[in-house]
Amino acid sequence: MADSPIYEISRDDDIVQIEFLQSPEKDDLVALMEELEQMPDSSLRLYLMIKAEILLSTAEVRNGADIARSRQNQPSKIAVVAPGNITYGISRIFKVFRESESTEFAVFRELEEARDWLRS
Repeated sequence: MADSPIYEISRDDDIVQIEFLQSPEKDDLVALMEELEQMPDSSLRLYLMIKAEILLSTAEVRNGADIARSRQNQPSKIAVVAPGNITYGISRIFKVFRESESTEFAVFRELEEARDWLRS
């Protein structure tokens, strides 16, 4: 029996949407970054953490942010929807490490707020 997917990637007009179906580990997130790097026109990204939690250490979050910033295909805006308190907090920590001059990053609890911000 095949393993269940950790995430699904789809496109909603100009937004690349990544929905996490299970809680990712650091290696899953690195594989995702490599996959996204190959996608053309992925400057707006929406991460949905509605069905899963991020349970990484601060060191793993910082390392992941360093890897993400070093990628070639940089998005201009990243939004995370994290209704759960743990993932919301970890996402806010990631934001501090991930933001750069060329990439805005925001964390939301509501999907529509995140979509509106990405399209603003």
